[in-house]
Amino acid sequence: MSEAGIVISQVSKTFGQQKVLDGVDLRIARGEQRVILGKSGQGKSVMLKLIVGLLKPDRGSILVDGEDVPGLSRRGLFRLRRRFAMVFQGGALFDSMTVGENVALALREHTSLEEDEVTERARSALSQVGLGGSYDKMPAELSGGMRKRAGIARAIVTRPDYLLYDEPTTGLDPISSDAINHLILRLDRELGVTSVVVTHDMTSAWTVGERFALLNDGRIVFDGSKEEAQATTDGPMRQFIDGSSEGPLQAF
Repeated sequence: MSEAGIVISQVSKTFGQQKVLDGVDLRIARGEQRVILGKSGQGKSVMLKLIVGLLKPDRGSILVDGEDVPGLSRRGLFRLRRRFAMVFQGGALFDSMTVGENVALALREHTSLEEDEVTERARSALSQVGLGGSYDKMPAELSGGMRKRAGIARAIVTRPDYLLYDEPTTGLDPISSDAINHLILRLDRELGVTSVVVTHDMTSAWTVGERFALLNDGRIVFDGSKEEAQATTDGPMRQFIDGSSEGPLQAF
């Protein structure tokens, strides 16, 4: 039987002379709330792109529910990606479209749903994230936190199996960040998705994560449960949690 979830084995990726990932091993079980931590520029977002086949590894394998992602055909990748949705840092909304049009775009482009069902699902997704009255608004009318919510609505409208969040609280005030964190938790419960959250925000990580991985110098240097992370007394994970410049992780 093929293994469910995401299995990354000995994955390396280089851009020019820069080795970003160097033999990464990581398993993400179906239904898991996984947090990938690391300083800026450590390859966290690259890992997300590798998982959905936007990039190919130089070495190693990436399996999603037993399927070899780098070996998939173009049609196979398209099919795989329909099971994923990405929530980008800034929401990545098209400013020329209404909020509702942004949320409905994937349904209009990639499904054969009738227009009334597309509209209904887009309105429902916005309601799920607390933006029920924003369908006809323009993105410029939304606050930063509301734009993040709209980006999440656009992700969940396709009813994915996997939700990938790239720094979901970046640029938000503490109150808005907390609201986004609890929204992520609620959607995990309601939708039964597997979520992968890339962040360097430990407040967010403690709220949304049940298992943690720390990426540094191209390798996973910690992989464990929330309880194991909290109990760590030394090493790179402790340094990252404490936000200290003293330790094995280099400040720059």
